[in-house]
Amino acid sequence: MDKKTGIKEELQKYSKAVDRMYWIFLVLILLYELLGSTPFLAYFASWMSGGMGNISPELAGLIYQSLMNLRFLIIIPAIYNIAVETKNNRERIILSAMLLLGWFYAFYMREQNDTYIFRDMAMIVASYGKDYRKIAKYSMWLAGGVMAFTVFMNLVGVIPEYNLERDGVIRHSFGTLGPTNLAGHVCFVIVTYVFVKNGDLKWPAYLIILALTVLNLIYVDGRTAFLSVFLVCAGALIYTLFRKKGWTVPEKLLKPWRYLLLASYLIVIAVFMIWVATYSEDPEVFYNKYHVLYSLAGRIQNPNRILGVTGLTLFGKYYDHYWLSGNVFKNTGEYEFLDSSYARVLIMYGLVAFILIVLLLLWTQYRLFKNKHTFRMYVLAVLSLHFMMEHHLLEPAYNIFLLLPFASLDNLQTDPVKAAADKDKKKKTKKAENKEQ
Repeated sequence: MDKKTGIKEELQKYSKAVDRMYWIFLVLILLYELLGSTPFLAYFASWMSGGMGNISPELAGLIYQSLMNLRFLIIIPAIYNIAVETKNNRERIILSAMLLLGWFYAFYMREQNDTYIFRDMAMIVASYGKDYRKIAKYSMWLAGGVMAFTVFMNLVGVIPEYNLERDGVIRHSFGTLGPTNLAGHVCFVIVTYVFVKNGDLKWPAYLIILALTVLNLIYVDGRTAFLSVFLVCAGALIYTLFRKKGWTVPEKLLKPWRYLLLASYLIVIAVFMIWVATYSEDPEVFYNKYHVLYSLAGRIQNPNRILGVTGLTLFGKYYDHYWLSGNVFKNTGEYEFLDSSYARVLIMYGLVAFILIVLLLLWTQYRLFKNKHTFRMYVLAVLSLHFMMEHHLLEPAYNIFLLLPFASLDNLQTDPVKAAADKDKKKKTKKAENKEQ
């Protein structure tokens, strides 16, 4: 036995301990991010500051931030995976490069304290080989629980609302820091549930989803979240119908559909970036012509304007001037918040991070493609449209699909349509055998 093999075998003794560490820090990260969509983190910081009245505000802030940064110890399972769990040198090199790039961004953006890329790369690498079904369950229970608690605390008057008016209608936040936060979290809980169940939903689930959707449309924010949930659930209904009826789709039709889903992110991102590069204020252009597309026009106009200031960069040009008085951007006097995930990654983190994220999205779809998880590919394709409109792509508290690239898919439920087809095939085979006998 060589020295390298001996060290690896010695490290494997700590596998269970490192695994427990992963789940603990995953929960801490998700809780921190979820509570960041509510006023509770600010309340906690104020409580800590009040409890440390004898020390300077700077030191109190440092202690608070140090406690919050403990969540980044998820890097220990990430490094352990690279050293022990990877199957070959190619995987080891890829995961190491991702982790080092994340580390680079943490130093590169230290003035803004932006740890998005570092956190995401550490989480993705740490999730190597972990049961994705379990990851998704943790995400759903935590997001659902935090949002339910926040809404309850708002309804009983403990925490305030942070509402906005859109098209003459008040959109309620129910205690979260904005209506889109609540709508986004509920949307991703629903979409994650449908993904895990692979579209095999029972009627009580549809009733709950319908009730939440109606409440969203009436009181919260009935735009991107509604469209995402509607498309995913419509697909689930079609899949359920096929499963119940035992219908099958010929492989010659199913295969092109899978290839289209495989290319979904490339298509959507390419089209979106062309729109950004060619943005026009001409009222006859389709996104300016129809009021229903007003939000889309904004998602195209803002990055077009900002890119005119920054240009394309390798590692991004960070903006810390969002949300000034009147929601204006200091360089142009216009609303400049980058709602689109694709624009946000490209402008704030540059071409390097943008290409990396696109490759991870394509790899995730390819893994599902290889295993013929057609419906799950469809769910992620729907989210390619969601990310064009909202900034949730790099936020695991919303988008737990971010951890899919290297997680284990073994415990995910099989394709219901394929299962029905296999079952029908077995019945016919058995029937034919009985006839022969």
